[in-house]
Amino acid sequence: MILLSYPIKEQIPTYRNGDKPLIQHEKQIKAGDKCNTVKLSLPNHVGTHVECPAHFSAGGRTLTDYPPDFWFCRHVQLFQCNLNDNELCNAHHLQTAYEKSVLKVPEAEAVILMTGWYRKRNAVCYWQSSPGFLPNTFHWLRETFPKLRFFGFDVISLSSYSNREIGRDVHKAFLCNSSPILIIEDMDFSMLNADQGLKNLLISPLFVSGIDGSPCSLWGNL
Repeated sequence: MILLSYPIKEQIPTYRNGDKPLIQHEKQIKAGDKCNTVKLSLPNHVGTHVECPAHFSAGGRTLTDYPPDFWFCRHVQLFQCNLNDNELCNAHHLQTAYEKSVLKVPEAEAVILMTGWYRKRNAVCYWQSSPGFLPNTFHWLRETFPKLRFFGFDVISLSSYSNREIGRDVHKAFLCNSSPILIIEDMDFSMLNADQGLKNLLISPLFVSGIDGSPCSLWGNL
């Protein structure tokens, strides 16, 4: 089993270089307290996180509207597609990458796209020049993988910082329809081999009632 998510830290990249997590030590044994406790303050779209329909739809489903087994995927499609600074990934990119993949899983419940951008996570370009996606990627994914529930990748957001209006459109394409695909952004692929694939995937969000998305831990079996 491997971990596919980053730990929450105060200094991590955030979309548009926005608010960072705040981790405050309230009690510390070394300071004479009886125990250690920490107070956390963080945006819900920070670090490795999942986005639900409510993110862009007033009446969309929230994090706690899904049954427990929704978060476990028994079939996972993994493939690679290198993307340049500010490039917008389209359906043709995905089709070409899928055709080149060693393992093809048409019954996939989760599609994981490796772009190589996880290697740039400590650089400013990770948020400032990040690639993004076009709305037709949703349509290709939905047609190619009828059982798909999640689309995850190693880019900070589905929306490129340099193309934010298109980014809103693509979020709506994925989340605001009768058959949405939930989005997992900012994944860690440092332990993943595309040719080896994943047997299954467990998405474990910070389970807060009624919110539109949450930081999550992701565990994959090789």
